[in-house]
Amino acid sequence: MSDWVQYLPTTVAELLPLDTSIFMMIVGVVEIFAGILVLIKVKTGSLVVASWLILIAILLVVNGQFDIAIRDIVLAISAYCLFLISKEQ
Repeated sequence: MSDWVQYLPTTVAELLPLDTSIFMMIVGVVEIFAGILVLIKVKTGSLVVASWLILIAILLVVNGQFDIAIRDIVLAISAYCLFLISKEQ
């Protein structure tokens, strides 16, 4: 298991009105719903997931975690490819 709070930039964490661990749990729930959305509506869900991953990558770059940011950008490209594939069908 990982301590997901470490991936949240300090500047963002200071702006939050709640504890960072609670915020990251909420983020996890949002990601579960995004996965369910991909299952139900592939076109919409894949764009939501791609956008979400780009936003995460931006936060990781701000936090100086470039290796993980690159991973999330590749995953965002994969989600966008899923959108393109589902568009043709």
